[in-house]
Amino acid sequence: MAARWSATKALASLCVFWIASVSAVDAAGTYTIVAPRVIRPNTDFSVAVTTQGTGQPTSVTLEVSGRQDSGGSISQRVLQTIMVEPYSTRTARLEIPDLGSGHYRLTARGQGGVNFENATDLQYVHKSYSVFIQTDKAIYKPGHTVQFRVLALNANLKPSVTLPLDIFISDGKGHRVKEWKRVPLTRGVFSGELPLSESPVLGDWNITAAIQDQMFTENFQVAEYVLPNFEVTADVPDFTTYKEGKIAAIIRARYTYGKPVRGEATVTAYPTYISDILQPIFQPPVRKVVPIDGKAAVEFDLEKELKLQGDFTRDLQLDVTVEEAHTLRRQNITKHITVHKYKYTLELIRSSKYFKPGLKYSAWVKVAHHDGTPVQDDINPVTFRYGYTWDTDKYTSFERPLPRSGIVKVDFFPPSDAVTLGIEARYLDLTEWFSTIDAALSPSSSFVQAVLVTQNPKVNEDVEIEVNSTSPLSHLSYQVMGRGDIVVAHSIPLAGQRSTTFRFLATHPMAPNARVLIHSVLETGEVVADVLDVELEGLLQNFVDLSLNPTTTEPGRDVELRLQTRPNSYIGILAVDQSVLVLRDGNDITEADIKEELRSYSPDPATHEALLGVEPALPRGRALRLRRRAPGWRPGSATAQEVFDNAGTVILTNGLVMESMRVVHEDDPLRAQNRALHRSFPVPGLPVVKPDLGPAVAYLPATRPPLAGPYAFSRIPPPVWNHPKVFLTKPPAPTWLFTNVSSGSDGRATIKRAVPDSITSWVVTAFSVDPLYGLGLTPQPSKLTVFRPFFVSVDLPYSVIRGEVVSIPIVVFNYMGQDVRTDVTLEHAGDLEFAEVSNEINAEPAPKLELYRRKKVTVRAQDAAMVSFMVIPRELGYVTIKVQATSERASDIIERRLLVKPEGETVFRNKAILVDLRNSNSFKTNVTLHVPKYIVPGSERIEVSAVGDILGPSIPNLDSLIRMPHGCGEQNMLNFVPNVVILDYLKNSRQLSQAVESRARAYMEKGYQQELTYRHKDGSFSAFGETDPSGSTWLTAFVARAFRQGQAYIPLEERVIDEALQWLAEHQATNGSFPEEGKVIHSDMQGGAGRGLALTAYVLTTFLYNQQFTSKYRNTINKAVDYLVRNIGGVEDPYAIAVTTYALHLALHPTKEAAFNLLESKAQSNSEHKWWNKTVPAGQERNPWYTRPNSLAVEMTSYAMLTYLQRGLVNEAIPIMHWLVAQRNANGGFVSTQDTVLGMQALASLLERISAPPGNVVVTFSYRAAAGQTSSISINRVNSMILQKQEVPRGVREVEISATGSGVALVQVSYAYNVNVTAAWPLFTLDPQVDKNSDSNHLQLSICAGFVPTPAANESNMAVMEVSLPSGFTVDRDALPSLEQSQHVRRVETKEQDTVVVLYFDKMVRKEYCPTVSAFRTHKVARQRPVPVTVFDYYDQSRRARAFYEPRVATLCDICEGEDCGASCSSRRDPRTGERLTDDGGSEPGASAVAAPSFLGTLLACVGAAVVGRALAV
Repeated sequence: MAARWSATKALASLCVFWIASVSAVDAAGTYTIVAPRVIRPNTDFSVAVTTQGTGQPTSVTLEVSGRQDSGGSISQRVLQTIMVEPYSTRTARLEIPDLGSGHYRLTARGQGGVNFENATDLQYVHKSYSVFIQTDKAIYKPGHTVQFRVLALNANLKPSVTLPLDIFISDGKGHRVKEWKRVPLTRGVFSGELPLSESPVLGDWNITAAIQDQMFTENFQVAEYVLPNFEVTADVPDFTTYKEGKIAAIIRARYTYGKPVRGEATVTAYPTYISDILQPIFQPPVRKVVPIDGKAAVEFDLEKELKLQGDFTRDLQLDVTVEEAHTLRRQNITKHITVHKYKYTLELIRSSKYFKPGLKYSAWVKVAHHDGTPVQDDINPVTFRYGYTWDTDKYTSFERPLPRSGIVKVDFFPPSDAVTLGIEARYLDLTEWFSTIDAALSPSSSFVQAVLVTQNPKVNEDVEIEVNSTSPLSHLSYQVMGRGDIVVAHSIPLAGQRSTTFRFLATHPMAPNARVLIHSVLETGEVVADVLDVELEGLLQNFVDLSLNPTTTEPGRDVELRLQTRPNSYIGILAVDQSVLVLRDGNDITEADIKEELRSYSPDPATHEALLGVEPALPRGRALRLRRRAPGWRPGSATAQEVFDNAGTVILTNGLVMESMRVVHEDDPLRAQNRALHRSFPVPGLPVVKPDLGPAVAYLPATRPPLAGPYAFSRIPPPVWNHPKVFLTKPPAPTWLFTNVSSGSDGRATIKRAVPDSITSWVVTAFSVDPLYGLGLTPQPSKLTVFRPFFVSVDLPYSVIRGEVVSIPIVVFNYMGQDVRTDVTLEHAGDLEFAEVSNEINAEPAPKLELYRRKKVTVRAQDAAMVSFMVIPRELGYVTIKVQATSERASDIIERRLLVKPEGETVFRNKAILVDLRNSNSFKTNVTLHVPKYIVPGSERIEVSAVGDILGPSIPNLDSLIRMPHGCGEQNMLNFVPNVVILDYLKNSRQLSQAVESRARAYMEKGYQQELTYRHKDGSFSAFGETDPSGSTWLTAFVARAFRQGQAYIPLEERVIDEALQWLAEHQATNGSFPEEGKVIHSDMQGGAGRGLALTAYVLTTFLYNQQFTSKYRNTINKAVDYLVRNIGGVEDPYAIAVTTYALHLALHPTKEAAFNLLESKAQSNSEHKWWNKTVPAGQERNPWYTRPNSLAVEMTSYAMLTYLQRGLVNEAIPIMHWLVAQRNANGGFVSTQDTVLGMQALASLLERISAPPGNVVVTFSYRAAAGQTSSISINRVNSMILQKQEVPRGVREVEISATGSGVALVQVSYAYNVNVTAAWPLFTLDPQVDKNSDSNHLQLSICAGFVPTPAANESNMAVMEVSLPSGFTVDRDALPSLEQSQHVRRVETKEQDTVVVLYFDKMVRKEYCPTVSAFRTHKVARQRPVPVTVFDYYDQSRRARAFYEPRVATLCDICEGEDCGASCSSRRDPRTGERLTDDGGSEPGASAVAAPSFLGTLLACVGAAVVGRALAV
């Protein structure tokens, strides 16, 4: 050992040198200058100067100089001169200007008592501000609104930020979806929000705030909310030991209201890793299948079944799947178990990385269970063995009792010649030998040590520090640093003492960690030093006290929030559903966040911590949150130079500062690793498993693909829809409060708000910002419990069809202390009929008027009871249902609306007429309504409307311009482009209002978010995003053009547009054309018709619209123009001619004249209209769909009209405008996406040229079938942009329209009716069939469809299939991903609360595709009516088909309950199970089976299991 110590001393001697070698010391005496190592812009830079060994004052000049990386120098000289008395310390504070990144130095010059000149490099860090980002939630579902606040503060947490602050939000793929430039701040706070689209990019989104080069980010998650059919839990221990022998798992499955689930549970157990060291690679998992009736138990033998042996920690995974017996629906859960050899853990926590010979060294040993909880044992002590040698046989033993905290403190007093300290601990049969601790180094074996004396130090109180030294000290200097700067600096004279104490006042700039640096120069010239971090309580100068009155209330009642803070402070309040925080927290600003942020001002190793028992947390978007440390701790330093380095300082001195070349590889320098003989530590970065003894062992992760190897049968492959999902027992309530208020001159603020109508608990927090006192937080969240001891809930289906029988379940909840007898009454206004089972068995009597029905039920205390009423809706539309529950002690009443639809499918028609009274003062015309005789009786709805602007109908219907689904990448642009057109038009015509602009911008932002989900990594776009093999040329051009137009109204990321154009340019063919790289879904645009001219012309217009890139893509544009010019001759396709002619006019090419003449030759016209259309294919002349508005005709006519306007032919374009107006639907759109976008653009462009001041028009409507009834609508300057509507009596088949006055008006006659017959002239085969394995609870529907070839086409464009489900059924969402694996099915979505399924196909051909839709009955409905399935070509509406199917019709006996069933139904039920008997004598699930989904839906819609549990607790 002596030889080793000699070698260590020799190495140390080689590593020591004189720091002060920059210049010679001209006079006797020493100086010591300590300054922060980091320099920051716009802050103070404090430097502490100490002199000794001289009898005269020293004038010290300090200067910061350097050059910026950009080449510039500091704009103003930064220097200060101070006079330092002997044996004292003075502090100079230099004001650092707004520096840029660069290389900077601190130079010190002394004259007088000590003459010197010295310099050192400084580290530039731009961070000089702190930004905190708060969101109302940490996780959102599509369609939610993200509310956020950004707090921009300085290092003292005060709102003094003067630099511009920019904010942007990025989606889960990194696209910037919204940004705010140079936002205005109120007391340092900015509040904003972002409404999410219905189909945004899922995943982790980021809110980023930027102040110059500083970036602050907070993330939140966007995920789908999934409400499970039933809940599965598994009670298994998180930890166990090999001695236990077995692992027992209790599986529970229940519906949310508590009813048990019957079925089968499959439990599979297997290790989560494989290793050639720990187990055989080919060890199969263990799988057990057991029946379950709400509960099941499974055991696994660790040794016999799982083959687990050895001393290592082993991780096991349990996969549990429960399958419901009747419906075969599944829910699964995964649990993890860790198997240890020992029941406890021993952990050594060091006070420092190194001990100092001759001074006390402290350490702690934590005895804990594997979950981190302390072991409490008053009998068995902890035995220690230690020694200052590598020879463990010479260790000394002692015992310590185990405190209740589980942490034993041990002190060691190493001798002055000690070089190592070994520690071993034993508790019961567990022994740990910890890694050894090395001694600090000094040439003279002289050390100094700082120890915190004050218990629980606090801000605004004195902190006492004790200093011990192994050598006599003549003086002692100390600096107290906070947030990276020196706050206090002093010197203490000593007369050869080895011990002393000093005090300093803790202030807010020191919090949360005051770093105390002590140092002294010995007589030998050696500098000895130590650093100690002191954690201070009382971080914030400001405060917020929040109280609620009352703290418990009922839904809908007012609650008063009282706040107390500093006078005239700005207060932000947040109140969210407690269940939101259970899903994921980290959205709010906490004191831990502030501590973490302020610690970032202190350089490393401030993040190294002595930890005493609080486990780490991983907050959203932030680094590992630090665990609470001891009030005083030191990072530990081997040499004096390391002390200053660890303190985050630089030192200039002519004393001797020892350096060391020692290199340490440890992740946590204060947490000792247990070690075992003959096993090295693993290489950093490898995955490891932690054994019970010794260092970690590297292992090989299981990386086999799904369905491969011995694990195949128990592993589930990645799901088709691998999107982020959050599983809920009930939907969380929306955020209640996210508001800002200001306190008065007395610091008080009061607000009163009504709580939402939901039973839950609200968590309320607040922050306060004051210019003088900075940031304050509520010390603890306040909780508001919203509860009602007696209430009723109703669960209704989304809709039913007139004449069906629906059972309405009503649940009465009683959380009072005793049972109550309750009258439950269902009332209606005469549009319902109560159903009787006897009427189904016997002849049904005439309907009778019964406005209410009442039932009695006993509801037990702390429980719920259910009754149901069977009703038959007789009227169409929304029917109001009123339910009242009354008992002697309490009552409740609610109203709900039930949507009643007519039978069949709805057909919409619209007749639009342009009334032009600019050149005459009267107008008259007749409109005939073409309503077939076979419509569903009573289903017709007729209305007339008028507006003073042609685009008037579009403005209020920007979110519903067409009635077709728009779920692919091209169709989604309907949420974007029309808003741009409307904004341009209203802005140019000076009619734009703030309300319309805000609404249109919001639609554009959502459309932009949603469109980014269809973007590929290479910058292109396609109809179905990255599920497509490549981007689409057509869609990429469409998006790039639209986004460029939209930049005038919302901020769009320039990169998205540029990369789209770049992709297009790269895929241009050598002949100049733009071939379609993706799948063809619109053959007229993308296909080869017209030699591909249409697509090339379309892409060319995109480049011409992006004028700022014209020079960049000049060659691309020229090649495309040349291709059009070379190939337009001889083209007969009117669609290709229309697009090409428009593109040539935009390009200003001379060939545009010839192209225009060709376009004119293809026109069709009559006395009032002019339009372009394709010739009806042979054999299709009698197809009635060709008489309806056609999207292709609208597209090419719109291109023609835009060409007319390019040529200045405004008057000539009027007949085209008349035709386009006549093709529009009642909402202001056309048929599909492209025609609506182009048609609106063409109309808006013309209206901007012919717009005249609003006139005065009176439109009169006469209805011949209504006994000469008339009505009128007046249009004037005030209401010219308002679409006025009037209902027309049923039966009217002709409307006479007359108008007088002056100006222009758009008049519409809109009507709709239902038909329950198959569609005429089908061009698709369509055959929906209910599979044989369907029953009253489960529907399996196979729909076979194919395209009927015509002479013009052998396949369709993109086809859309809409499948309506029978009343009471909702789609099985778990089965939807498998639909996308069907042939040519590219997207599946649902609407109307999962009662309609929409399937998108790339195309359809003659060969039929047969997707299968699965659905479950969630509401009891009898006598179900047939429902339709439709399929149509999205881009050619003449191709469509409609067919109806009928489910297995339920009877009243199938849905009745209790007394409603009567004797006739009871005789048809199995007396043992209560299930209805089938015709063959068997049984099928009856009321007991279907009640579960219905009751489940009730509770999900109202309160859920969490509310029931919470209510029981109350």
